[in-house]
Amino acid sequence: MQTITAQNFKEKPNNFCVTVLGNFDGVHLAHTKLILSAKKMAEEKGYKLCVYTFSRHPLNYREGFPGLITSPCEKEELIRSLGADILFLESFEDVKDLSCEEFCGKVLIDKLNTKIAFCGKNFRFGKNRSGDAETLKKEMSVLGGNAFAIDDVKSEDGNVISSTIVRKHILDGDTEKAKNLLGRPYSLTAEVVHGRHLATHLGAPTINQTFPQGKIVPKNGVYAVCLIFDGKKHFGVANVGVKPTVTSNEACCPILCETHILDYKGDLYGKTIKTEFYRKLRDEKKFASIKELSDAIKNDVLNAVSYFKEREEKNFENR
Repeated sequence: MQTITAQNFKEKPNNFCVTVLGNFDGVHLAHTKLILSAKKMAEEKGYKLCVYTFSRHPLNYREGFPGLITSPCEKEELIRSLGADILFLESFEDVKDLSCEEFCGKVLIDKLNTKIAFCGKNFRFGKNRSGDAETLKKEMSVLGGNAFAIDDVKSEDGNVISSTIVRKHILDGDTEKAKNLLGRPYSLTAEVVHGRHLATHLGAPTINQTFPQGKIVPKNGVYAVCLIFDGKKHFGVANVGVKPTVTSNEACCPILCETHILDYKGDLYGKTIKTEFYRKLRDEKKFASIKELSDAIKNDVLNAVSYFKEREEKNFENR
């Protein structure tokens, strides 16, 4: 996949493109359906598949935005895995004042050589979000192209899948619901950093990871997680929060992901690890003593083991 930014753009593709439009934060199941639908048409027509999105999510310009489900690198890799030929990362500032007509002509046609555009049913574009899917169809038709809008994708409970809903589930700590909408667990990929090594004295040594700036952080609590490193998957119990039992000034502490790996012993400092969040086991709590904390950690481990055992049994039954 070729990744193009507004800065390194040189010339439009030498072949027609089927161009998919969207923000694609999370690359959830609805995004996946949209991209794969466009990919199917691109293959039928012999065109290239281009995914057009922004280098910085437009919501990042709004005060109070909780953060992205996927970092730019995570989003790029997920789009790559869906078979895109081109990922075009646009500067929102460069196009936010273009009319719908200008966007279709200057960006889709002149820059991307788009013959067919794909979007979601609720897609908006153009200055002040003045255009919708029907506007896109009209403008592309005038320019000799075509456009298709994909219907909403709904979850098993009948609700429309959206990045907004996924973010809400993560903020609520309901990572199981987030997983069902993403098609995979919400995850954190970050380097292992040094902590205060207090957990080692409790018999449950941990690794510490910080959430990158701009990444959404799950509700403080204890989670059953899987960690992926060195090509292998390991079970673990992660505490997201400020460790109130052993922290004197919680307000000054950054939120950390502190994970006890159930089936691994070794030095992981400096290694980049992917931590996948499966189920929230309990809220973060300030215990009255270190012994109470130690007992709670042991119980968390038992609950995590029970959860993953139950999950493996269900997966085996469904084979």
